[in-house]
Amino acid sequence: MKDFKIKSSLLVGALVMMLCYNLLCLKELYEGISAQTRELVEQSLRDADLDEVLNRATKYPEINPDIAYQGKSMSQSRSIRGDTLHVTIVDGNDSVMATRTTPLARVQTILT
Repeated sequence: MKDFKIKSSLLVGALVMMLCYNLLCLKELYEGISAQTRELVEQSLRDADLDEVLNRATKYPEINPDIAYQGKSMSQSRSIRGDTLHVTIVDGNDSVMATRTTPLARVQTILT
């Protein structure tokens, strides 16, 4: 009977160790997929920005005075401070045209 208790204790201990190892591997996998997804989203945003800049000339071929930004050079800068994404749009004269802030928690819920 004592031999059975020792063997069953060793078996249960081995199963617990394998479970802990599997949980560690799953955590690392989740972190890797999460980082890869963030990079993919950032690259997609960069591509969308580039597409917007390249297609702006064909989208607005004639000057329309009702559109304030048409015909001006613009740039955009993004920064993350704390848990907030800050986007600033600057025209060719270095004057700020628009500023947007978005909480990152909102961005993450949109992505999931």
